[in-house]
Amino acid sequence: MKTRIIINGNEITNPITKALMMLTGIIIAAVVAALVIFVLFPLIGIAVTLSVGVIAVFVIAIMVSVAVL
Repeated sequence: MKTRIIINGNEITNPITKALMMLTGIIIAAVVAALVIFVLFPLIGIAVTLSVGVIAVFVIAIMVSVAVL
């Protein structure tokens, strides 16, 4: 399946730009996940074990998404 990125009605065709945009999205998702896991979970009192389990799930999901690229 071909990845199509359209911004303001124009399709991005440069493969380097596409790759950078996809990697930027993955990095932003990882940063948000890390903030939730390391800041929000301890503040609301979720156990460390659950946090470690969620970390494992996010790490596996990020590795799979990079492999899909």
